Amino acid sequence: RETQIAFNFQPSSGHFFSPETNRGGHQIVESDGAGLCRMNLDGTNRTCTFIPNWDPIRSGGHPVVRGSDNLLLVQNFLDNADGGLYTLNYDDLSNKQKIPNAIGRDLSPSWSNDGQAIAFAAYPTSRGEPYFFTNLFKINANGSNRTQLTNFTQPLGEGFSYSLVWTKDNSAVINAAKLDGIAGIYVIKADGSGDI
Repeated sequence: RETQIAFNFQPSSGHFFSPETNRGGHQIVESDGAGLCRMNLDGTNRTCTFIPNWDPIRSGGHPVVRGSDNLLLVQNFLDNADGGLYTLNYDDLSNKQKIPNAIGRDLSPSWSNDGQAIAFAAYPTSRGEPYFFTNLFKINANGSNRTQLTNFTQPLGEGFSYSLVWTKDNSAVINAAKLDGIAGIYVIKADGSGDI
């Protein structure tokens, strides 16, 4: 059964369910224009944090929550020194920390199941949806071991999409893509070997 739980969204770039589905409230976090909002599963108790309260983040997109401690991860799509991937406390959106070695065109992050690594896509200019990204990367949560997982030069209309998903054993990332004219679901090894 489909139920609309919120209205009047600004342009949104993603939402995520808290792993703590039995928490008292704010099980959903979503990007809402220039802010982040949290709400209950039924849409009630919606609270939002907007600029300038969480500078330097602008439009914190594709929020994703780490299962072990509810650490929130968002992209900050700014093409300057403030751009990159940021972590925040889930409950109050405080303690903003930029992931070292992340840059403004690192987008669509995804925590590995063990919470130690982050997969993400790199956005080049002048590309359209749905295949927005030419290559995928990973980085450790502390900013070390930035690794390019793919090495493509795809024409416009081809490439990777949003919403990277890790395999259960963290050995690979799964993503919808169109590569060499073939659209499908691809499994990309997370060891940097380039195996797909």
